[in-house]
Amino acid sequence: MKVSAQDGRLHFERQYAHEVARVWRALTDDAELSTWTPWRVRAETVPGGKVSLAFGKGKPVQGEVVAVEPGQRLTWRAFGVLMDWQLRDSDGGCLLILEMTVKDPGHVSQSAAGFHISLDNLEALLDGREVVKASSPPEEPRFPELVRHYSDVW
Repeated sequence: MKVSAQDGRLHFERQYAHEVARVWRALTDDAELSTWTPWRVRAETVPGGKVSLAFGKGKPVQGEVVAVEPGQRLTWRAFGVLMDWQLRDSDGGCLLILEMTVKDPGHVSQSAAGFHISLDNLEALLDGREVVKASSPPEEPRFPELVRHYSDVW
C-alpha cells in the first residue's frame, strides 16, 4: 500500500487481486461496507444521495454522495471530510485509490491509521477471510502502532 500526506490531504493506493466489479460492490453495498469499515453504513449511491455513518452503537452522522461513476468512482462528504474513492483495472486485479482531505490536519496520522486498518479489512473481506474489527479505530489493537508509524513518516 502506498500512502502519502500533504497539507492535510491523504492519498492511498492499494492493489487488490480482485476484479473492479467485486471491489465496487464492497464499496457500495451497505452490508459489505459496514463489515470492512469501522462504521455502520447506509448510503444512497447516487449523486446527492444521503450517507449515514455511525461508529459502533453511536449516533449516525449524515453525509452526502457528491459524485458517482459506476465501477470507477464514488465521492462522498461525511464528518466534514471529502472522500474520493477511485477504482482502476490493474495487473489482473483492481487498484483502489482513496484521496481525502482531513478536516483537522493535526489528525492526519490518526486518519491514515484508521484507513490503513479499513483497507486491510477490505482485503480480508474480498479474500473470503473473517474480518475482525473494532467499533472505532482507537479500539483496534494495531491503531496506536500505526499512528506512531505515520507520525514518524510525516
